[in-house]
Amino acid sequence: MRYVLDAGAYGALFRGDPRVLARVRRAERLYLPATVVGEILAALRSVPSVERHRRELELFLRSPLVECVPTRTATAERFAGIRAGVDAHDRWVAATALELDAAVLSFTSGFGEVEGLVWADPADGGS
Repeated sequence: MRYVLDAGAYGALFRGDPRVLARVRRAERLYLPATVVGEILAALRSVPSVERHRRELELFLRSPLVECVPTRTATAERFAGIRAGVDAHDRWVAATALELDAAVLSFTSGFGEVEGLVWADPADGGS
């Protein structure tokens, strides 16, 4: 399975959440949209150990399994067509997943309402 991670799934992965780890271990590819990288970097500004977390992010992005995905015009077209379920940040995640034909790995239930999107909820224990 190929997954697009949202910021919550990324955070859960680095906290060692076994539900996210199980999915990631079976993944053939992980995508982190540039918009999610921005969310993560913004959140890290308020963390005391910001440099350690930035290094973890940089190492994660260098993994051969991981690709940081830029926002393209095709992504923006998908974004514009999403009408239900999620806020603007998550619409970018959903649009990226639709463009890449990948599932969204997220605890956010609103992804389940986005037409044509495969939502992988780590809480359901599936693959």
